[in-house]
Amino acid sequence: FASVTETQGLAILEAMAAGLPVAAVDASGTSDAVETGRQGLLTTNDSAALAQAIEKLVVDESLRKSMGAEARSKAKEYDITHQAQRLLSVYEEAIETARAGQRIQCNNERHKTPWRHLLMAV
Repeated sequence: FASVTETQGLAILEAMAAGLPVAAVDASGTSDAVETGRQGLLTTNDSAALAQAIEKLVVDESLRKSMGAEARSKAKEYDITHQAQRLLSVYEEAIETARAGQRIQCNNERHKTPWRHLLMAV
């Protein structure tokens, strides 16, 4: 996957859910979902590096299968039911905080964290 502007990584997650390892450019969206060396291979924004990663996954069946299994497992974290429950937890926490008469303070450091870490913290 050669995009450097994939904001949500939907195509990546769909491939992962199908049990396919990822060969992609290391960019926002993609790097939020894929840990290089675990669910696939992320490269620099260089066509030769991407081609090399694709070739490695095509040639090495064992690597392709193990990364594909890891990819399928990781994709389950992004299942709609799982994500909806995480979002509900955030809303429930906000409601409880408001009912207690408290205000939610913005932590600027937290906003510098990639979105997947915010969701995983719930």
